[in-house]
Amino acid sequence: MRLMFVPLTALCLAVLVGCAGSPIQTSRRATENRKAMINVRPDMSVEEVMRVMGPPDKIELWRGKNEEAVLVYLYITEGKDIITRQWNESNYTPFVFVSNRLHSLGWDQFHSLAQRYELVIKNR
Repeated sequence: MRLMFVPLTALCLAVLVGCAGSPIQTSRRATENRKAMINVRPDMSVEEVMRVMGPPDKIELWRGKNEEAVLVYLYITEGKDIITRQWNESNYTPFVFVSNRLHSLGWDQFHSLAQRYELVIKNR
């Protein structure tokens, strides 16, 4: 019995650590992104932010009431929950661009900008 336990434990550990979407891998990515965020400044261009942060994990494009384009890059800044292994809004930090310039970071700023430009936001 004990001989089977060791290989099964090793196999489970390898799967948890090795999978790209595992909590361990996403936590590592989140840590890298949080460190890179230190070098991001307001009014940077999309290209400048990508040089610092790398490609975003998700991209959203919104249109305001006057057809303003609001580009939102979402970067993982919190690893996947180790128990539920689910993604939610709190795993990401939004980088909000208006007219190709970084306007703000974070959900509070995104929601306030959404009200100002009257963006229609789906329930998250």
